[in-house]
Amino acid sequence: ASSSGAVPLALRLVDRFNDLSVTAHVTAGRYKMLLLHDARISEEAATSFMRDVHEPLVKVMLNPLREAAEYIACPKFDERVRSLAKRQ
Repeated sequence: ASSSGAVPLALRLVDRFNDLSVTAHVTAGRYKMLLLHDARISEEAATSFMRDVHEPLVKVMLNPLREAAEYIACPKFDERVRSLAKRQ
């Protein structure tokens, strides 16, 4: 939680298109994460994945040399997110 008392908000399933679902998560720092996944992934698993990705995301965002709206092109971040996805 941030100093303002804000907590991450899991919006869960926000949309469906054909066999795909969109799950949303808003962090305490107001970063919005969207996950496009097939319908076989449960809402609980998608929400859990988003919570797990939050920690490595914060580490990237705290880099003082990075612009806030900059694309995350970090191989270590990509590797970490892929390993979290394999666990789900």
